[in-house]
Amino acid sequence: MTILFLESGTDATHTFIFYIGVSGTVSSSTAQANTGLRSISIAAGAAFTNAVRIPWGTPRRLSLHMRFGATPGANAVLLLFSTGTGGYLYLGRNTSGNLFLAIDGGATIATGTATLGNDTWIHLVFAWIRTSLSVNEFRVWVNGTIDLTATDFSTWSDPVNNTIYIQAGNNTGAVSFLDDVFQDDDSSLTTLPDIRVTAKLPATANTSGFDTDVGTGAVNERPLSVTNGKQHAGLTDVQENYTLQAASVGDVDLTGATIVGYTGWVWAKRGT
Repeated sequence: MTILFLESGTDATHTFIFYIGVSGTVSSSTAQANTGLRSISIAAGAAFTNAVRIPWGTPRRLSLHMRFGATPGANAVLLLFSTGTGGYLYLGRNTSGNLFLAIDGGATIATGTATLGNDTWIHLVFAWIRTSLSVNEFRVWVNGTIDLTATDFSTWSDPVNNTIYIQAGNNTGAVSFLDDVFQDDDSSLTTLPDIRVTAKLPATANTSGFDTDVGTGAVNERPLSVTNGKQHAGLTDVQENYTLQAASVGDVDLTGATIVGYTGWVWAKRGT
């Protein structure tokens, strides 16, 4: 199993640089947070209108937390597996608050039994395998309990443009929120535990070989900024590296927590 995507609801950067795209009215918000200090606010709107986008393929598992502002007045799209043509798969929430699976705006393939309420964080896990147009399986868990299963349904087209649109606010008439996004390539069609995603910032410099401070020289600013940082103009290789905040320091106290995975990143540029 390989972890493919981790995102902390914009805690790390207050931006969307880890997503492959953002559409419409989507923002980094302090109004609600499942983990840390922020989440992604997604305004209500038509399908494809307000969304963040991540890659998709098969097999995959996707874990995330959503918080709905209202029950939709018409069927609402939560996840849309874009194909670049017809035959796309989407998972939605109906006017009773239940999940449903459908193809391309057509007949419903399967409907869940759990009622997804408003103004509370809900943990959703999705697992799927797609072998061909009609050989496939899709499962959904709500707060750890299996809620929806569909097998060998027809016309799920190839993932030509490899994009999942996540748009929790679609057709609800109210802002909804997204946090703690995790994706791996596990093929077991099993659920995931209540995975949370947070950020740890650079702390003390272990080695500081860059020759010039930009502004204060700080490298742990949020939101991302070019006002402060480090710069090096020399022709020889040097190192610039830092410790991270301790487990108990920062947005979330991780003392005693099980670390499922992690990723490091650097925001930098090379001069001419």
